[in-house]
Amino acid sequence: MLNYLQALVRAATTATSFHDLSLYAADSSGYVREAALRQCAQLADPELLPIVAERLNDWVPEVRAAAREALLTMLLAAPKPLLMAHLPLMLRLHGGTGRGDSAAWLATLEPRLIEALGTEVLADQARHADIVTARACVGLLRRYRLLAPSLLVELVLGRGDDIVLAHAAVQQIVEVGVDQQRPFYTMALRSHFGAVRTAALAGLLASDEDAPAANQAVAIAALTDSQSSARYVARTYLAACGFDARAHYRLLLGQGGMAKAAQICLTEIASLRDPRDVELVQSLVGDNRVMVRLAALAAWFKLVAADKDRIARVALGDAAPRVRKFAATLVRRYGAYLPFADIARQLDKVGDLALLLRMAESQQWHWLEWIARLSMRLDHEQALELGLAASLGKWLAQTQIWYGNASAEQAAYLCSEPVRNSLRALLPHVGLAHLQRDLEMRLV
Repeated sequence: MLNYLQALVRAATTATSFHDLSLYAADSSGYVREAALRQCAQLADPELLPIVAERLNDWVPEVRAAAREALLTMLLAAPKPLLMAHLPLMLRLHGGTGRGDSAAWLATLEPRLIEALGTEVLADQARHADIVTARACVGLLRRYRLLAPSLLVELVLGRGDDIVLAHAAVQQIVEVGVDQQRPFYTMALRSHFGAVRTAALAGLLASDEDAPAANQAVAIAALTDSQSSARYVARTYLAACGFDARAHYRLLLGQGGMAKAAQICLTEIASLRDPRDVELVQSLVGDNRVMVRLAALAAWFKLVAADKDRIARVALGDAAPRVRKFAATLVRRYGAYLPFADIARQLDKVGDLALLLRMAESQQWHWLEWIARLSMRLDHEQALELGLAASLGKWLAQTQIWYGNASAEQAAYLCSEPVRNSLRALLPHVGLAHLQRDLEMRLV
């Protein structure tokens, strides 16, 4: 075994092709990997950079050291596109994610990278490259202050496709001259990332106290932001100014407008917990827009949780599946009561069989009864699409935790021969005898 390892080390030390060196650099033996990287350093061929970069975070300290030494020997000779392609890999040791202490190594590497690539290339790639490469470039530009803060903030906010970079750019606005901050915060307020808009709004409202009228206008506009945290920042600021956000939301609801804005208004009104708003919220339960009806029912429940049974009944009778699912949530999670017979009748009437089965799962014998009824009614393809076999398997798996018996009517139905045959067809591998025995043990 020792001779074999020695032979591998010798082979790695004399290898010259990319293919061979890549194999040796990935060998399970640290001695072989180290020899391969020492050979890469000896050859100093920039085309070997991908092999070297892959080993910079090797778990063996000697291999890491050999990789870092090799990288430094080929850095200045490597073409810029090759360096840029592997820049994220070379800089991934930031933030304590690497093995060992990489701070001193990075302090040596990064200035050389900057020298090899140049500020102009880094800025261009920060603006146009993929997100991972752009993050690496922005990190260099920021750490070494290669661009003025205003230029870097403008560059990053101009990309608009990375929440990590954009959020960091908003935090950096405080480094920009005071007279330039408001335009940058305004620019960040147009971001499609809610967290970025929230940070920009908070920064703007806190930094520009000399423009109260403008700030109030911005805050009022943010009351209908799709990001709840942005709305919270706006409400908090406006409350200190004596602005009545509740009245504003009520006014917007009265004006009609887009469904999304109505949803937001209902959500915010509910969060204010003012019982005087119940009537307004109830008036929108019959709105012709599905999402507004759903938001109104949710707001009603938040304002008067004791009305959950009534709210669940209204939701169950809605024409939209999304609203009916809210009824299921109220029943299963919040304990709203609806007789299962009413649930089954309504959902069967509108053909919402999947929700019917899901709501039946907490009712042992109603669940099995409806598996049976639907198996008798549906053809094979329909039963497969609805997942009846899986539902029956789930029922059988849970029978040990059930308690209570079926009603006499249910027992008679479930023990009837047509029903037994239909259930057996759903799970033929279980066998009729097994299913019959299981039912007989649990039925009256």
